[in-house]
Amino acid sequence: MNQQDVTLQWLLGDIAPELADLRVRNVVRDSRHVQPGDLFVAISGTQTDGHEHVCEAVTRGAVAVVASKTTDAVSVPQIIVPCSMTAFARLTMKLYAGGTPPLCIAGITGTNGKTTSTWILRSILRSAGFQTGLLGTIHHSDGVVSQPSTMTTPSPEELAVRMRSMLDAGTTHCVMEVSSHALAQNRCVGLRLSAAAITNVTQDHFDYHGTVEAYRNAKVKISELLHTDAPLLLNLNDPGCRYLLHHFSLQMPVTYGVDNPDAELSARILNQTHRSQRIQLKLAQGDAQVRLRLIGRHNVENALVAAGMAEQLGVPLKRIVSGLESIGSIPGRLERIDEGQSFQLLVDYAHTPDALSRCIDTVTDFAPGRVICVFGAGGNRDASKRPLMAKAAMKADVAIVTSDNPRSENPVDIIRQIVAGFDRNMQYEIRMDREEAIARAIDLAEPGDVVLIAGKGHETTQEIGTHTFPFDDREAARSLIHRKLTASGRHQTLAPRESTFADRTTTSAWHLASDSARRRRWPRSVPATCGALMTVDEVTPVRECGIRHVQHTQLMKPKTGRSMFRTAIQFRRNGFRFQNSTRQAGCFRYSGLSIFEWVSVARPFQAVLMSWRHGKAVQLSKSWLTPHSSNVPANSFVPGDSTVSKRWSRSSSKSRQPIRRESLRMNSLYRNVLSSERRTLFG
Repeated sequence: MNQQDVTLQWLLGDIAPELADLRVRNVVRDSRHVQPGDLFVAISGTQTDGHEHVCEAVTRGAVAVVASKTTDAVSVPQIIVPCSMTAFARLTMKLYAGGTPPLCIAGITGTNGKTTSTWILRSILRSAGFQTGLLGTIHHSDGVVSQPSTMTTPSPEELAVRMRSMLDAGTTHCVMEVSSHALAQNRCVGLRLSAAAITNVTQDHFDYHGTVEAYRNAKVKISELLHTDAPLLLNLNDPGCRYLLHHFSLQMPVTYGVDNPDAELSARILNQTHRSQRIQLKLAQGDAQVRLRLIGRHNVENALVAAGMAEQLGVPLKRIVSGLESIGSIPGRLERIDEGQSFQLLVDYAHTPDALSRCIDTVTDFAPGRVICVFGAGGNRDASKRPLMAKAAMKADVAIVTSDNPRSENPVDIIRQIVAGFDRNMQYEIRMDREEAIARAIDLAEPGDVVLIAGKGHETTQEIGTHTFPFDDREAARSLIHRKLTASGRHQTLAPRESTFADRTTTSAWHLASDSARRRRWPRSVPATCGALMTVDEVTPVRECGIRHVQHTQLMKPKTGRSMFRTAIQFRRNGFRFQNSTRQAGCFRYSGLSIFEWVSVARPFQAVLMSWRHGKAVQLSKSWLTPHSSNVPANSFVPGDSTVSKRWSRSSSKSRQPIRRESLRMNSLYRNVLSSERRTLFG
């Protein structure tokens, strides 16, 4: 609240002389909160019309009224304006912040990606040495103190107070999410943006905007908040943004896109794992490689738009790279829950069809097993997207439909509308209670599976009816995982045991419940007789490579017992993808490809044995690997044997069956080649 009265002339500028010296204590739009000396602004809202409460405001002591139409029988001065919400936003900003705040403000709008993009941009600006505030879905920060937020973009009066707080804290830069509601309601007209971006325009909030055209027009209005010649970035990969490309009359947007040669700013993915990805950025200042600790192609887009906006604000390329590499996980955005379980669990805020589809695509790329998706849809929100949520969830192997924030709607009706979007062949379950749905997903999860809990992300409450109850997907998942591990006795560390080539006993070198072991990229070498061949079987996916179930074949150097030869292979849903690397670390040397453990493909596995000689990779042989089972002798197969393919196809005709692990045994050809390589290595 303003502590000092001001004049109407100071607030409004040009005004009738008889009103110029009228003193105003505060600017209020809720007639119930009016106190003597206040200026009341009558606004037509979605729930009620403030013009109907002008008389009440005057009775409570309002000294003047700002409105878009005249009210009869009112004794105080009435100031008529074209849009009372616009006037209210400017008046509150003038009252609290002294006018347009002298901050470097970057605004980002879009259906999805606003939160992640603003967090990344704040990280870059901080890396460049700027004290940066943040206004968004998760929290509001003045650059020093953070508070949980209740709205993505604050109301005009709260926005003005936040700006005043940033100025008082010495903050020079601000990054904010600008929602379509805020743009349509002119909440931010009291600000001037130094840079803006539109990440994408897909389906959401049609319950408020009514039509796709109205929704698009709201997004376009962010260009009206820009300073003269300030840049606007537009995602050229998004069809909705391409549609808007020629709707800007004041300036031509700066385009960006991933793997898009037509975009002015671009990025491409060099390699990726289930924990990070290395990308190459092409910016105006030049190219740069970045290790991004956020997974998914959509996060490459978010990083690119943040980097492009930072560049437009004058941040050097070196600081952009530093800021991108320093950003870690973002609350509720593919947030990993790791309590020592043998499967992966991620929590995400995805509550639109496009966001859910992108999340499932991301986790499918590195999922060793099935993808189990828990999702729902919010009540009193756009109902037309509910069946589309189901269609997006069909990319998962198992879908569990549950309640999101039903609010005043019947959860049964919401779920009925969701499941109408499923095809007949889709495997899904319904669990009305959200905690029960999460528990069911965790119970279904097997080693190598990925559980995705979508819809609420960082939220710590659930709205049911008119009540708000404490509920956090992340805490619920942690509690349920602990319960499952305790029941199975898996909290105890599994100690490795020796293995020999003769009996091919596999050794679990990855401790499921050990924090230190969970951080290892590869299993430790297991003690064995010098020169003996041994296998180490992973029971969980190796985290940095996104591989499925891998066997490492090692040859131990005589006397020292150190590994001279290690091989690895990885396999993804979209086919074979081999990975080989050479590293020098003391006496260790890693190279080549070897066998691995996996099923559910319609042909035998083919492994290529590679060797590094004089800095070059030399192919030694190709070898067919066949499943070892009680009714199919492992050594009876030869490359190209049609019996192998037929038997294998019959055993795995369904492409989405649960993982079936069977030991894979090297055939005689592979063993002979490997023995030859061992003789070469050891002389």
